[in-house]
Amino acid sequence: MAEAGAALTLEQETQIQGVYAEDAQLHAQLLRESQGRPDPAKVADLDRTTMTKVARLLNPAQRKALLDSRAKPQPQ
Repeated sequence: MAEAGAALTLEQETQIQGVYAEDAQLHAQLLRESQGRPDPAKVADLDRTTMTKVARLLNPAQRKALLDSRAKPQPQ
C-alpha cells in the first residue's frame, strides 16, 4: 500500500492486524471442524468477509490500492 502512495496509519495497521488474526483463527477452526478439508464455499465466504472488514477500515485511495493489488496476477 505504501508503494501505491496509500500508506496505512498506525491505528489502521493495528485494526487490520486484529482482523487478520481473527481470520486466521476462523480458518483454523474451519480446518479442525472439517478434518482438514474445508468447504471451498465456506473458505471463500470467510475470505470475502475478511476483505470487507479490511476495506471498511481504509480510505478511498487505500481501497483502490488494495483492489489494484488483488487484481494483479499472483506469482506462482
